[in-house]
Amino acid sequence: MSQDCVEARQELEERLARIQLAYEEALANLAECQSGGGVSGTTTTASLGSVTALLALAYLGGVHWRRYFGPDGPEYPLDR
Repeated sequence: MSQDCVEARQELEERLARIQLAYEEALANLAECQSGGGVSGTTTTASLGSVTALLALAYLGGVHWRRYFGPDGPEYPLDR
């Protein structure tokens, strides 16, 4: 083999080794994320629960508003 072919092969082998290491690291990170991650998982879950509760309250408020005041709001101003 010529020197160029040897160098090209070595470069490809090095790139393949780097890609394999990055893949293994990504798998490790994925496993850590799937396991829950400890405190940050609890914090994230609590935040999502709070946001879900607020959105549900806003939706129910809109349902209540439309039921009693219609889709366009009250016929008279609320401050009177």
